[in-house]
Amino acid sequence: MRRIVLVATVALVSGALGLAAAQTGPAPKPPEGTLTVAYHTFFRETIDPGQHATLGVPYYGHMFDYLIGTAPDGQLSAGRGLATSWSSPDGLNWTLKLRPNVRWHDGKPFTADDVVFTLGERYQAKDATCAFCGSVRRLVQEVKAPDPLTVQIRLKKADITFFALLSSRDGDLMMLPRHGYRPKADGFEQIEPPIGTGPWKFAERKIGDSITFDANRSYWDPTRVPEFARLRVVLRPEAASRLASLRAGEVDMASVDPAQVRQAKSAGLKLMGPKVVSLPVTLSTPPRNSAREPGVSPRTIGCSRTTSCRPLRKGAAWMKTPWRT
Repeated sequence: MRRIVLVATVALVSGALGLAAAQTGPAPKPPEGTLTVAYHTFFRETIDPGQHATLGVPYYGHMFDYLIGTAPDGQLSAGRGLATSWSSPDGLNWTLKLRPNVRWHDGKPFTADDVVFTLGERYQAKDATCAFCGSVRRLVQEVKAPDPLTVQIRLKKADITFFALLSSRDGDLMMLPRHGYRPKADGFEQIEPPIGTGPWKFAERKIGDSITFDANRSYWDPTRVPEFARLRVVLRPEAASRLASLRAGEVDMASVDPAQVRQAKSAGLKLMGPKVVSLPVTLSTPPRNSAREPGVSPRTIGCSRTTSCRPLRKGAAWMKTPWRT
């Protein structure tokens, strides 16, 4: 099979692993096989979203979900996130209804109390350094759970765009389990092994080398259960080394620098990816790379002949911020 290069952003890997075509016909086959991805940085190499920045998403982002999901066309979707609806009469008080029957990787139910913990405690703690933690501290006054599937959020001032901050398109606030953390003096400590509600479950990691995930066969959206049984992300800081590993069949996918695009093409790689990439700095700012020539972006992903390049999430699609599905 011809090797494939997927053009995307610096935080691409999670999105590449979410690329898929709509599935119809017979029931999908169980996940099988292993996909090995070489990536250029593991950033802080933490699995706690409360202590990350965007560069860390490819390292841990496969495990978690957002309250508000994103459809293949880039629109916010009630069908692809942990919240089935969100509304506000005044931009100050927000109510979200949660999806029933969602479970953490350890089998415990996802409830409104987990949202209270995530937005009202974890992301507001002193030790929280995530990209949007400052926005949570600045905007959120109170988070309450009147029942297990209802969340009420009161802001410090009215903001009609607040809901977008909770989405996989415009924010970076993944939902976290209360029982997955323990308090400490300046915030919270993640309990090992880490758990989420996402389509991939943590399996193991080797600091400075790799991190491995197993497919979540009980994922709440059966149309997006991974098609591979295992995902292994390996650290390859040098661009030349990543491309060489890809060409040699040592890895199935790899991030490739834009300067290597012609070389990748000559090696039989097919370029793929979004025409508009990058994460907006604010909710009102258009993507920074929107003026780029189509097919050119900070990072590229290649897929070797040794894998069938099957999509890892059925029903997903490439979008402007591709790792957010």
